[in-house]
Amino acid sequence: MGVACTAAAAAAGPIVVLGANGKTGRQCVLSALQRDERVVATSRTGVLRELDACAPPRCEARVGDVTRLETLRAVVSGARGVIFAASQSKEGGSARAVDNQGLVNTARACIDAGVQRLVVVSSGAVSRPDSSVYQFLNLFGNIMAEKIAGENQVRALYADAARSGGGVGYTIVRPGGLTEAAGRGAGAVELGQGDAVSGRISRADVAELSLAAVDSPSSRNATFECYYADTAKPLQAVGLSNVLGLTSAEREGS
Repeated sequence: MGVACTAAAAAAGPIVVLGANGKTGRQCVLSALQRDERVVATSRTGVLRELDACAPPRCEARVGDVTRLETLRAVVSGARGVIFAASQSKEGGSARAVDNQGLVNTARACIDAGVQRLVVVSSGAVSRPDSSVYQFLNLFGNIMAEKIAGENQVRALYADAARSGGGVGYTIVRPGGLTEAAGRGAGAVELGQGDAVSGRISRADVAELSLAAVDSPSSRNATFECYYADTAKPLQAVGLSNVLGLTSAEREGS
Protein backbone atom coordinates (compact mmCIF):
# COMPACT_ATOMS: atom_id res chain seq x y z
CA MET A 1 0.00 0.00 0.00
CA GLY A 2 1.07 3.56 -0.67
CA VAL A 3 3.85 2.61 -3.11
CA ALA A 4 3.85 4.64 -6.31
CA CYS A 5 3.71 2.63 -9.49
CA THR A 6 6.88 2.45 -11.54
CA ALA A 7 7.14 3.81 -15.05
CA ALA A 8 7.60 0.25 -16.30
CA ALA A 9 4.37 -0.88 -14.60
CA ALA A 10 2.43 2.06 -15.97
CA ALA A 11 3.72 1.31 -19.47
CA ALA A 12 2.50 -2.28 -19.19
CA GLY A 13 -1.15 -1.28 -19.41
CA PRO A 14 -3.89 0.52 -17.51
CA ILE A 15 -5.82 -0.55 -14.44
CA VAL A 16 -9.47 -1.25 -15.27
CA VAL A 17 -11.97 -0.59 -12.46
CA LEU A 18 -15.33 -2.33 -12.88
CA GLY A 19 -18.09 -0.70 -10.89
CA ALA A 20 -16.51 2.76 -10.82
CA ASN A 21 -19.81 4.42 -9.88
CA GLY A 22 -19.95 2.48 -6.61
CA LYS A 23 -18.35 3.93 -3.51
CA THR A 24 -15.44 1.52 -3.37
CA GLY A 25 -14.96 1.50 -7.12
CA ARG A 26 -14.85 5.29 -7.15
CA GLN A 27 -12.20 5.22 -4.44
CA CYS A 28 -10.17 2.71 -6.45
CA VAL A 29 -10.17 5.12 -9.40
CA LEU A 30 -9.10 8.05 -7.22
CA SER A 31 -6.37 6.04 -5.50
CA ALA A 32 -5.05 4.79 -8.84
CA LEU A 33 -4.86 8.35 -10.15
CA GLN A 34 -2.98 9.39 -7.01
CA ARG A 35 -0.46 6.68 -7.86
CA ASP A 36 -0.11 8.16 -11.36
CA GLU A 37 -1.60 5.04 -12.92
CA ARG A 38 -3.47 5.03 -16.19
CA VAL A 39 -7.06 4.09 -15.41
CA VAL A 40 -10.08 2.85 -17.31
CA ALA A 41 -13.13 3.56 -15.14
CA THR A 42 -16.19 1.61 -16.18
CA SER A 43 -19.91 1.61 -15.57
CA ARG A 44 -22.89 -0.05 -17.20
CA THR A 45 -23.49 3.01 -19.39
CA GLY A 46 -20.00 4.47 -19.61
CA VAL A 47 -21.19 7.57 -17.74
CA LEU A 48 -19.47 8.28 -14.43
CA ARG A 49 -20.97 10.04 -11.42
CA GLU A 50 -18.96 12.10 -8.93
CA LEU A 51 -15.69 11.35 -10.69
CA ASP A 52 -14.61 14.66 -12.18
CA ALA A 53 -11.01 13.61 -11.57
CA CYS A 54 -11.36 11.01 -14.32
CA ALA A 55 -10.25 12.85 -17.43
CA PRO A 56 -7.99 12.11 -20.40
CA PRO A 57 -5.22 11.26 -20.91
CA ARG A 58 -4.75 9.41 -17.60
CA CYS A 59 -8.33 8.30 -17.04
CA GLU A 60 -10.89 7.07 -19.54
CA ALA A 61 -14.58 6.33 -18.92
CA ARG A 62 -15.88 3.30 -20.79
CA VAL A 63 -18.77 0.87 -20.84
CA GLY A 64 -18.09 -2.22 -18.77
CA ASP A 65 -21.24 -4.13 -17.82
CA VAL A 66 -20.32 -7.28 -15.91
CA THR A 67 -23.60 -8.90 -16.96
CA ARG A 68 -22.61 -8.56 -20.64
CA LEU A 69 -19.50 -10.56 -21.45
CA GLU A 70 -18.93 -8.83 -24.78
CA THR A 71 -18.46 -5.45 -23.08
CA LEU A 72 -15.93 -6.96 -20.69
CA ARG A 73 -13.86 -8.53 -23.45
CA ALA A 74 -13.54 -5.13 -25.10
CA VAL A 75 -12.66 -3.17 -21.98
CA VAL A 76 -10.11 -5.54 -20.35
CA SER A 77 -8.07 -6.06 -23.51
CA GLY A 78 -4.58 -4.67 -22.91
CA ALA A 79 -5.10 -4.08 -19.18
CA ARG A 80 -2.37 -4.87 -16.67
CA GLY A 81 -4.88 -5.40 -13.88
CA VAL A 82 -8.64 -5.42 -13.38
CA ILE A 83 -10.37 -4.53 -10.11
CA PHE A 84 -13.86 -5.99 -9.72
CA ALA A 85 -15.68 -3.54 -7.43
CA ALA A 86 -19.18 -4.15 -8.79
CA SER A 87 -22.09 -5.37 -6.69
CA GLN A 88 -25.84 -5.75 -6.88
CA SER A 89 -27.97 -2.61 -7.22
CA LYS A 90 -31.45 -1.63 -8.31
CA GLU A 91 -30.14 -0.39 -11.64
CA GLY A 92 -27.33 -2.86 -12.23
CA GLY A 93 -28.87 -6.21 -11.45
CA SER A 94 -29.33 -8.86 -8.79
CA ALA A 95 -26.63 -10.45 -6.68
CA ARG A 96 -26.81 -13.54 -8.86
CA ALA A 97 -26.39 -11.48 -12.03
CA VAL A 98 -23.61 -9.22 -10.71
CA ASP A 99 -21.79 -10.71 -7.70
CA ASN A 100 -21.90 -14.25 -9.03
CA GLN A 101 -22.31 -14.52 -12.81
CA GLY A 102 -20.89 -11.04 -13.40
CA LEU A 103 -17.74 -12.01 -11.52
CA VAL A 104 -17.48 -15.24 -13.51
CA ASN A 105 -17.86 -13.27 -16.74
CA THR A 106 -15.08 -10.97 -15.59
CA ALA A 107 -12.74 -13.84 -14.75
CA ARG A 108 -13.31 -15.46 -18.13
CA ALA A 109 -12.67 -12.20 -19.96
CA CYS A 110 -9.48 -11.56 -17.97
CA ILE A 111 -8.13 -15.07 -18.50
CA ASP A 112 -8.85 -14.96 -22.22
CA ALA A 113 -7.18 -11.54 -22.52
CA GLY A 114 -4.12 -12.58 -20.50
CA VAL A 115 -4.67 -9.90 -17.83
CA GLN A 116 -1.89 -10.21 -15.25
CA ARG A 117 -4.15 -9.91 -12.21
CA LEU A 118 -7.85 -9.83 -11.42
CA VAL A 119 -8.52 -8.31 -7.99
CA VAL A 120 -11.96 -9.05 -6.56
CA VAL A 121 -13.45 -6.89 -3.80
CA SER A 122 -15.68 -9.36 -1.99
CA SER A 123 -16.83 -9.37 1.66
CA GLY A 124 -15.68 -10.62 5.02
CA ALA A 125 -17.81 -13.45 6.52
CA VAL A 126 -18.74 -14.64 3.02
CA SER A 127 -17.60 -18.19 3.76
CA ARG A 128 -19.22 -18.35 7.22
CA PRO A 129 -22.97 -18.94 6.80
CA ASP A 130 -23.31 -19.55 10.54
CA SER A 131 -22.19 -15.99 11.38
CA SER A 132 -24.60 -13.14 12.12
CA VAL A 133 -22.89 -10.98 9.48
CA TYR A 134 -23.54 -13.54 6.75
CA GLN A 135 -27.08 -14.31 7.86
CA PHE A 136 -28.15 -10.68 8.09
CA LEU A 137 -26.59 -9.60 4.81
CA ASN A 138 -27.88 -12.62 2.99
CA LEU A 139 -31.41 -11.34 3.57
CA PHE A 140 -30.65 -8.80 0.84
CA GLY A 141 -30.96 -10.72 -2.40
CA ASN A 142 -29.05 -13.78 -1.19
CA ILE A 143 -25.93 -11.70 -1.70
CA MET A 144 -23.50 -13.61 0.48
CA ALA A 145 -24.41 -16.96 -1.08
CA GLU A 146 -23.95 -15.45 -4.53
CA LYS A 147 -20.63 -13.86 -3.60
CA ILE A 148 -19.11 -17.09 -2.34
CA ALA A 149 -20.44 -18.97 -5.37
CA GLY A 150 -18.72 -16.41 -7.59
CA GLU A 151 -15.49 -16.64 -5.58
CA ASN A 152 -15.44 -20.41 -5.88
CA GLN A 153 -15.94 -20.30 -9.63
CA VAL A 154 -13.10 -17.79 -9.97
CA ARG A 155 -10.77 -20.16 -8.13
CA ALA A 156 -11.80 -23.04 -10.38
CA LEU A 157 -11.35 -21.01 -13.57
CA TYR A 158 -7.87 -19.86 -12.57
CA ALA A 159 -6.88 -23.38 -11.52
CA ASP A 160 -7.84 -24.54 -15.01
CA ALA A 161 -5.86 -21.66 -16.52
CA ALA A 162 -2.79 -22.63 -14.48
CA ARG A 163 -2.98 -26.22 -15.71
CA SER A 164 -3.02 -24.85 -19.24
CA GLY A 165 0.17 -22.92 -18.59
CA GLY A 166 -1.37 -19.47 -18.29
CA GLY A 167 0.54 -16.91 -16.24
CA VAL A 168 -2.52 -15.02 -15.05
CA GLY A 169 -3.69 -14.77 -11.45
CA TYR A 170 -6.36 -13.47 -9.11
CA THR A 171 -6.55 -11.92 -5.64
CA ILE A 172 -9.73 -11.88 -3.54
CA VAL A 173 -9.93 -9.08 -0.97
CA ARG A 174 -12.55 -9.52 1.77
CA PRO A 175 -12.99 -6.27 3.70
CA GLY A 176 -14.75 -5.96 7.03
CA GLY A 177 -17.34 -3.27 7.70
CA LEU A 178 -16.67 -0.41 5.28
CA THR A 179 -16.38 3.19 6.44
CA GLU A 180 -16.15 6.50 4.59
CA ALA A 181 -13.26 7.75 6.76
CA ALA A 182 -9.88 8.75 5.39
CA GLY A 183 -7.41 5.94 4.95
CA ARG A 184 -5.13 5.16 7.88
CA GLY A 185 -2.40 3.43 5.90
CA ALA A 186 -0.75 0.04 5.89
CA GLY A 187 0.39 0.24 9.49
CA ALA A 188 -3.18 0.20 10.76
CA VAL A 189 -4.37 -2.70 8.62
CA GLU A 190 -4.37 -6.35 9.61
CA LEU A 191 -4.70 -9.10 7.02
CA GLY A 192 -6.18 -12.46 7.88
CA GLN A 193 -7.06 -15.75 6.24
CA GLY A 194 -9.70 -18.28 7.15
CA ASP A 195 -12.56 -15.77 7.52
CA ALA A 196 -12.45 -16.03 11.31
CA VAL A 197 -11.79 -12.38 12.26
CA SER A 198 -13.41 -9.13 11.17
CA GLY A 199 -13.43 -5.44 11.98
CA ARG A 200 -13.84 -2.09 10.27
CA ILE A 201 -11.83 -0.57 7.42
CA SER A 202 -12.19 2.48 5.21
CA ARG A 203 -12.90 2.19 1.51
CA ALA A 204 -9.76 4.24 0.92
CA ASP A 205 -7.57 1.56 2.46
CA VAL A 206 -9.46 -1.22 0.66
CA ALA A 207 -8.72 0.62 -2.57
CA GLU A 208 -5.02 0.89 -1.70
CA LEU A 209 -4.87 -2.82 -0.91
CA SER A 210 -6.62 -3.69 -4.15
CA LEU A 211 -4.22 -1.59 -6.21
CA ALA A 212 -1.18 -3.00 -4.43
CA ALA A 213 -2.42 -6.52 -5.15
CA VAL A 214 -2.27 -5.93 -8.91
CA ASP A 215 1.54 -6.10 -8.86
CA SER A 216 2.11 -8.19 -5.72
CA PRO A 217 3.64 -11.64 -6.36
CA SER A 218 2.76 -12.74 -2.82
CA SER A 219 -0.97 -12.12 -3.30
CA ARG A 220 -1.22 -14.12 -6.52
CA ASN A 221 -4.06 -16.65 -6.31
CA ALA A 222 -4.67 -15.67 -2.68
CA THR A 223 -7.74 -14.78 -0.65
CA PHE A 224 -7.48 -12.61 2.46
CA GLU A 225 -9.59 -10.57 4.86
CA CYS A 226 -8.67 -7.00 5.77
CA TYR A 227 -9.66 -4.75 8.68
CA TYR A 228 -8.03 -2.35 11.12
CA ALA A 229 -6.07 -4.21 13.77
CA ASP A 230 -7.54 -2.11 16.57
CA THR A 231 -11.09 -3.07 15.53
CA ALA A 232 -10.45 -6.79 15.06
CA LYS A 233 -12.78 -9.28 16.73
CA PRO A 234 -13.53 -12.96 16.25
CA LEU A 235 -16.20 -13.11 13.57
CA GLN A 236 -18.73 -14.72 15.91
CA ALA A 237 -18.34 -11.73 18.26
CA VAL A 238 -18.93 -9.04 15.64
CA GLY A 239 -21.85 -6.89 16.74
CA LEU A 240 -24.78 -5.21 15.02
CA SER A 241 -22.87 -1.98 14.34
CA ASN A 242 -20.41 -3.83 12.13
CA VAL A 243 -23.21 -5.71 10.39
CA LEU A 244 -25.03 -2.46 9.64
CA GLY A 245 -21.84 -0.96 8.24
CA LEU A 246 -21.53 -3.87 5.86
CA THR A 247 -25.19 -3.63 4.94
CA SER A 248 -24.74 -0.08 3.70
CA ALA A 249 -21.82 -1.16 1.55
CA GLU A 250 -23.58 -4.15 0.07
CA ARG A 251 -26.90 -2.48 -0.63
CA GLU A 252 -25.36 0.57 -2.31
CA GLY A 253 -22.71 -1.36 -4.22
CA SER A 254 -19.13 -2.02 -3.27
